[in-house]
Amino acid sequence: MKKLKRYFVILLFLAVGSVFGAEYVLDIDLLSSLLETTPEIVDETPKESADGSALIPAGYYDSIEGLTGDALKAELNNIITGHTEFPYTSDDTDVWDILREADEDPLNPDNVIMFYSGFSWPKACQDTTTPPEYCEMEIDGEMKVVEWNREHIWSKSRGDFEIKEGTTSVLAMGPHTDAHHLVAAERRMNSLKNNRHFEDCNDGDDTNIVERGYGNFTCNDWEFEPRDEVKGDVARMIFYMAVRYEGEIGDMVDLEVVNDPDSSKESKLPVYGDLNDLLRWHIEDPVSEWEINRNQVIFTYQGNRNPFIDDPDLVFLVFGTPTD
Repeated sequence: MKKLKRYFVILLFLAVGSVFGAEYVLDIDLLSSLLETTPEIVDETPKESADGSALIPAGYYDSIEGLTGDALKAELNNIITGHTEFPYTSDDTDVWDILREADEDPLNPDNVIMFYSGFSWPKACQDTTTPPEYCEMEIDGEMKVVEWNREHIWSKSRGDFEIKEGTTSVLAMGPHTDAHHLVAAERRMNSLKNNRHFEDCNDGDDTNIVERGYGNFTCNDWEFEPRDEVKGDVARMIFYMAVRYEGEIGDMVDLEVVNDPDSSKESKLPVYGDLNDLLRWHIEDPVSEWEINRNQVIFTYQGNRNPFIDDPDLVFLVFGTPTD
């Protein structure tokens, strides 16, 4: 499973920590060094998508037969619209609960895998006012709390669906709480990504390139390149959002994927990009067993699926192919 490439180093540390108890502290600098320098076996064979077709309910996609382009996009929207919505934070089932299951470490059910860093971290260390003591680690000679929170892959401000807690607005649900684009992420990396657009920072035409750890980069004025292991995941989440939210009744926002979007931090236009890079990432990082499992978990809660995980070829029929 592609998501587990670097987790074994982390799990070794966590296993040692469990032996010595809560007083054992991970050194984040050492951890980062191990993650970045652990050699990987280079596989020259083309990657193939994992097949999760056995999990698709019978007849779920029957109505899209023979459709392409806007007609296909509209029918996919009909299929995946009207999902069961859960609150962002609640004493009942909420987004936290969904992510604890959807992003659960397959080798440690007490942990989640954090999206941008790729390492395993206790579920109990979610963003809270009273984290357990074992959520602390030594960073630059100081003990600091390391927590995970809920990252919106399609940033809330891109379309202005960021809603304050406690509101009764219809937008308190919708894209704000749709788990198909929400992931568990280490708080620092979540803040670093912010509302940056996605961009390949290392294709030869970018400036101000900064390596941000774990294979993530920022570049240009306000753009972000995630680590290779999740680039396809990002693309398929963005494509899902652009199909699911079409400005119809109850959506309140019409999301679109474009090339060369306005990358300023302040822009609240309901667009995300870069389309061409996302299309390439979809090809280079195909669907994994991790995504298939995640799609199925979210389906059991929301009752809708990400079509581009179920059938990767649908991406090209809706959004076209990369131009380079």
